[in-house]
Amino acid sequence: MHTNNPRGTLYTLWFTSAVIILLTLFFMNLVFASDDAFYSGLSDAKQDVAERMQKKYLGDADELMRFNGDAEIKTDETITGHLFIVSGTLNIQGRVQGDVLAVFADVELGRQALVEGDIVIVNGKLWNRDGSIIRGDIVKTTVPLEAGEAKDHEVIRRRDDEPYTNKRDWLDDDHEPMYADYNRVDGLTIGYSLPQRGWWAEENHRYAILGWGGYSFASKDWQYKLALERWTQSDHRFGMGIALHDYTATQDAWLNCDHENALAAGLFKSDYRDYYIRSGFGIYAGQTLGRRTLLKLGYYEDEFYNINNHTNWALFGGKRNFRENPSALPPGLVVQKGKNASMLIKSIKAELTLDTRDDPQTPTRGWMINGLAEKTADDIGDNISFERYILDIRRYQPLSWDEVLSIRVRGATSSGLLPPLYLFDLGGISTLRGYKFKEFTGDRMLLGNIEYRMNASKVKVFDFDIILFLDTGLAWFANEDNRRYANGWMPDKGSLTDANNIDPRDTFDRLTWKDMKTDAGIGLAASDNTFRINIARRLDKRGSDFYVTFRICKTF
Repeated sequence: MHTNNPRGTLYTLWFTSAVIILLTLFFMNLVFASDDAFYSGLSDAKQDVAERMQKKYLGDADELMRFNGDAEIKTDETITGHLFIVSGTLNIQGRVQGDVLAVFADVELGRQALVEGDIVIVNGKLWNRDGSIIRGDIVKTTVPLEAGEAKDHEVIRRRDDEPYTNKRDWLDDDHEPMYADYNRVDGLTIGYSLPQRGWWAEENHRYAILGWGGYSFASKDWQYKLALERWTQSDHRFGMGIALHDYTATQDAWLNCDHENALAAGLFKSDYRDYYIRSGFGIYAGQTLGRRTLLKLGYYEDEFYNINNHTNWALFGGKRNFRENPSALPPGLVVQKGKNASMLIKSIKAELTLDTRDDPQTPTRGWMINGLAEKTADDIGDNISFERYILDIRRYQPLSWDEVLSIRVRGATSSGLLPPLYLFDLGGISTLRGYKFKEFTGDRMLLGNIEYRMNASKVKVFDFDIILFLDTGLAWFANEDNRRYANGWMPDKGSLTDANNIDPRDTFDRLTWKDMKTDAGIGLAASDNTFRINIARRLDKRGSDFYVTFRICKTF
């Protein structure tokens, strides 16, 4: 199957994501008046459940406020009567003098939240923080949508029980000041970590001091990453910040979570990230567009340095060695300037994030969309400059009460000459799971992942969930000469001009399904994603090996 769109596959991807974002922002936080409009977006089966739950738990309440989609009760607000929400998340920071009913929705209680009545959660979750008060009962109910199986399963917390506690990780009151990491270039790093942004906001500050600092024992170097932010107190919060940093950085944080990578390196000599030293500063501003969307723009000046492996120790590593950390700078530049060579990059970055997931750790519905655009100045060593663009779209779609379909499309492109640290890699963990680690590299990338998850542990057939997955993608160079230029220093003026004139959309229109690398596999996972085994195999070559990976954080 050939792609014949003359504007390129990625251009279509960009346009589609922009439409998705605009439509999502338009329909977020709307309150519907009529019954038909109120249940907009719900299937007939879900609407039937919502109507029955309203009748069962709220009856014919006169004072009733209803929401379809995300909603918020602010700290200084008092709601007289009951609240009813379908879909989305209800964030309560103030006071509710009545009951709260959430159907196919979640409820978050802030530190100062007070609910005088009951909270009923139907096919959703309840999150709260220390200090929040629930004076009524808590009813958590699961109602399957299949015909003939509409039996409620209730868990009730009576008034004389101990306080209900179920915190989101990203809203956790407990600040862990200890910072620790382990990798093959720094060895063990120990330091102090400051509270996250949400902690400062919940403490009613309009500023935050963010970051961490510590000492790396193998590389024998101090590291820090600090930022000061100040924001306005409004519905659409605007903030500004300044960042200072000198630390070991990576472009591979999207592959796995920090603690998983540290444990894999410290136990088995499996470090899935490549590193470089980043030292400099940045000035940035951020604008929230609703509770779920953030637009960020910043200017950064950074000096980048290569860093080599400084340790080969792991608890169960045996005699095998860590992978060598690749050069982040063009090797030709290092030859020219010596082992202490650096590259100064001045750039403007824009980032848009939309997150409507019901749970960051174990999402079962919602969108996660992140787009990054970066343009550098024209004074990076003899007028070298580049642009790069990365778009990541994820959708989590429940198919029934015990089935979830998860989809990710990730695309990346560039113009000019990318230094090696910014090249795009595919293969192995979290990408093409049936191929070798970082088997494909280029200045273009397209990746698709689909996972069908059967929550078998919920029906008590197994003690784990079963996941079927399919991965397809490719990383390549728009111009094969760019592979050589990226590693050299410097290309001739004519070649440099040709590289800078490459449009970010170029070569996507020539991509075919035959070019894409595809694998399939099966996974067994704990329901909370704390442990998972993947078995994958590529589909384009008979007799290829199976790749088995063990994970303690989600793939995407």
